[in-house]
Amino acid sequence: MGNPGRGDDGLGPALVARLEKERQTGAEPGFDLTVEVRFQLNVEDALVFSRFDRVVVIDASRTAEPPFEFFPLEAQAQVSFSTHALSPQAVLAWCRELYGHTPQAYALAIPGKSWTLGEELSPEAEKNLGAALDFLKEEVQRYARD
Repeated sequence: MGNPGRGDDGLGPALVARLEKERQTGAEPGFDLTVEVRFQLNVEDALVFSRFDRVVVIDASRTAEPPFEFFPLEAQAQVSFSTHALSPQAVLAWCRELYGHTPQAYALAIPGKSWTLGEELSPEAEKNLGAALDFLKEEVQRYARD
């Protein structure tokens, strides 16, 4: 998730783009992985989540410890003004409610430093992005073996 036009807020889409580039160039061994980019999560994403056994939500963070944090997510219903811009936990709750399936879900929170307008990532975010990308590739490979 994230907005590439807001500096480090684009860490999620940047990680997905780099992963896709590696897969397309054959630099990474093939594995079954579906990726999608969102500015934010909405109730419609419950349908997307319901189609998978495992989901990783990747997003920039103002509070995560460098180089990244990886942690499980649990379904949690939330009362809000609207269903526009939901948390991953709320999407999981809708997934359970609407489709009777809640995938294993994790968050990959990548610390950023600069949130100003522009598409460039800060040097700190670039460093964290590299570590998060390496971790995610290893995690996907480990999951594929299990």
